[in-house]
Amino acid sequence: MTDLDKIMANLPTPEEIEADKAERRAALIAATASGLFACATDITAMNKERGVEDGAHILLEGAALFVAQLYEGVHRGMGKTPKQARELLEKAVKDALMNVRRVAQAAEDAAEEQEGATIQ
Repeated sequence: MTDLDKIMANLPTPEEIEADKAERRAALIAATASGLFACATDITAMNKERGVEDGAHILLEGAALFVAQLYEGVHRGMGKTPKQARELLEKAVKDALMNVRRVAQAAEDAAEEQEGATIQ
């Protein structure tokens, strides 16, 4: 085995590089969502202090408006048309909903497994 073979054997494969990128991206997305959730919690508390009765609905509609405007603005800045931005937003929302369902199902499965282990 030559020195070059040894070096090449220690380099990550393209699949490993892609997996690492996906993991880092998922971690950044989760951190962003966590930060935005903290902001939403603050907004909810502020609405409650001001006596806003339908604060939760206002928060949801405001968040939806923010996301739509953000998507359109960012994608228009990238040269996309408003239609393309809406299509990308729809896909992102679907992906996010699927991810939320997947996480909820995993938590439910873990709880059932824990409950089953406790019974035995």
